[in-house]
Amino acid sequence: KHKGVKEVVMAEIDPRVVELSKVFFADVNGRALKDKRFVIEIIDAFEYLARPESKGRCDLIVTDRPDPVGPAQILFADTFYKRVQAALRPGGFAVFQNGVPFYQPDELTDTLKQMKRAFPKCCTYLTVVPTYVGGFMALTWVSKGKRLGDPKKAKAIAAAFKKSKIKTDYYTPAIHQAAFALPKWIERLIP
Repeated sequence: KHKGVKEVVMAEIDPRVVELSKVFFADVNGRALKDKRFVIEIIDAFEYLARPESKGRCDLIVTDRPDPVGPAQILFADTFYKRVQAALRPGGFAVFQNGVPFYQPDELTDTLKQMKRAFPKCCTYLTVVPTYVGGFMALTWVSKGKRLGDPKKAKAIAAAFKKSKIKTDYYTPAIHQAAFALPKWIERLIP
């Protein structure tokens, strides 16, 4: 949908996930998996970020990671955040799925404390994921200096969205701004 995007690289550890997604989620993927700008790397994201060619390569890193238990704990470790930081270009952002704060408040608090050791800017925003129980899904963001969700940029975001003529079912500039409005009980979880 975004014509200005030059390349999207997906690091996926399990090739079977890719194949099953092509079959069972074709309506969701649309033409994305066939777009010449889309590259799939069958590799653990932790290892992908360690590659020398990953340094300073990314404007945006989106990490959909499981809960911080078992083998996934490495995706919540200081080394992982250092690799993410090294892969970001100046002005870049990384975002992470960070659980349901109603049921996992410590995960959000502990993750933000850890992120603050690696990044000058970080915080959280919210979305609703109907398949998760507990209301809000917390997403965390980090950057080397810019702030995500700056209300001063609301008009520019709305203008850019209108100009793009991208059709969406959920996203609007108003939803964008609302994602950064945190209920008091979630604000209290932020260190």
